[in-house]
Amino acid sequence: MQQDCPSCGAHDVHMAVDTGGGEGDSERVLVCPECGASKSFVSPPLCIVTGAAGTGKSTVRSELRGKVDAVLLEDDPLWFEGFESVTEPEFNDYVLSLCAEVAQSGVQPVLFTTGMGVPDNVEGLDARQYFGESHYLALVCDDETQNERLRARPGWDDGDDYWADVKRQVEFNQWFKSEGEDEGVELLDTTDAAVSETVADVRAWIDARC
Repeated sequence: MQQDCPSCGAHDVHMAVDTGGGEGDSERVLVCPECGASKSFVSPPLCIVTGAAGTGKSTVRSELRGKVDAVLLEDDPLWFEGFESVTEPEFNDYVLSLCAEVAQSGVQPVLFTTGMGVPDNVEGLDARQYFGESHYLALVCDDETQNERLRARPGWDDGDDYWADVKRQVEFNQWFKSEGEDEGVELLDTTDAAVSETVADVRAWIDARC
C-alpha cells in the first residue's frame, strides 16, 4: 500500500509489513522505510472467485450484490487505456493493492477475476503481504455448456478472433478442472445448477471463508 507516514510525514512511501516475530495477524504492522515508525492495519483473508469466461462469475457477482457482508470487486473495469505499457504482474499487483485499501475501511473485499484466479499469478505479488490466508473458488462447467453460454453473449461472435477466444477460455476451464484442486483452488460446477443454486453456494463459501 502506498501511503503517507503519519509519524514523519514521508509522502507516497511503500509501507512494508513486519510480523514483529509473532505468528498471528494481530502481530502484523506496517513500517515506514524512512523513519521506522509502525502502525497497525487490517489484514483480511484473500478471497478470490475465479473461472473461465462462461462459467457464471459475472452473473453470480451481480446477484450477490448487497446480499453478503463484503465488497465484490472485478478486475476488468479497473483496466484503462493507459495500462498498455504495464505488465500483467504489475496490473495484478495494482488490483490487489486496491483490494487491500478497501479492507482498511473494515469491509472484506472479494475479487471476481479470471487470470488472477490462478494462485501462481497472485501469491508472489508485493501486495499479497497485506492479506491473511488465501481462499480460491473456481466456477467450472462442461465444454458444451460453456460454448453455448459464450455464443449467447452479445458481441462475442462479431470479431475474427471469436473462435480463438472461445478456444482459450475452454482450455482455461479445462485447466481448472484438471489442475485447480492441486493448486489449492476449490471447484464449483455450474453445468446443471440453477443460477439461484450457484449464487447460494458462492454466498455460503464467502460467508464461511471471508
